[in-house]
Amino acid sequence: MNTMIADSGKRDIGLRATQGGSFLQVGSLASYRIEWTECVKVTPMGGMAFFGHYLHANGLLDGLVEGCPLTYTSNNAPGKRRVIGTIVGGVLQGARRYAHLSHITNDRLCAEALDIIDGFVSEDSVRRGLQKMVKANWAMCDEWLLKAELASVLPLLSEPYILDVDTSVKPMYGHQEGAEVAYNPTKPGRPSQALHVGLIGSLRMLVAVDVQRGKAHAASHVCHLGSGNG
Repeated sequence: MNTMIADSGKRDIGLRATQGGSFLQVGSLASYRIEWTECVKVTPMGGMAFFGHYLHANGLLDGLVEGCPLTYTSNNAPGKRRVIGTIVGGVLQGARRYAHLSHITNDRLCAEALDIIDGFVSEDSVRRGLQKMVKANWAMCDEWLLKAELASVLPLLSEPYILDVDTSVKPMYGHQEGAEVAYNPTKPGRPSQALHVGLIGSLRMLVAVDVQRGKAHAASHVCHLGSGNG
C-alpha cells in the first residue's frame, strides 16, 4: 500500500480508491491530507507527516532542540533546530551516514512535517555542527543525549523488569577512539570496540547501547545501563 502527501488546496489527483485519511494541523501542513491507495505509485515516506504530528503534540522534538548545547554566533549559520531536525528526519528515513542526509536536503514536505520552516540543512552543516558541539563541551553533549534517551524509558522502569545485556565485538579499521586489540572472534588481531546492548525482552524495548573500548567486552562494564548515572 502506497502513501501520498498531497496539497489539497493546489492539486486534484483523483484517486480511484482510498482508505482512511486525515488532516494535519502542524505548521504549514494544515492544508495537506494523507491518503493511502493501491492505484497510484507515490512516495513511501508519507508516514513522516503522522510522526511529525506526533512529535509536535508531545513536544519531544522541541525538548530535544531546547536542551541541545549547540550554539551559533554567526548570522549566516543555520539554527540548531534545522540541524537537529535534519538528523531526526534522516534517521527516520534510514540514514546511517552523513552522506545519506543529502537525499532529504530538498524534501520540503518532510521538513514542514517536523515544523522546520526553512527546510533541512546540508550534510556538511550537520557535520560541522556536531563537531563544533562536541569540541566545545563533550560532557554537556553526553548529558543531553542521556537525558533525552532515558526520558522515553524511565516511566516504564518503575515496574520490576529483567535487563538482558548482549555484547557484540565490532572490528574497527583506521584510527578510531577506543579501538583496541582484544577478544575478536571474527577478525583476530584486528582492533575493535565493544558494543553493549541493554534490552528488556518482555517489553521488546531497547534501553541503551553503550560503546566501550575493545578490552571492555565483559558485561560488568555496563552495570550502569538504565540507571541514569552514565
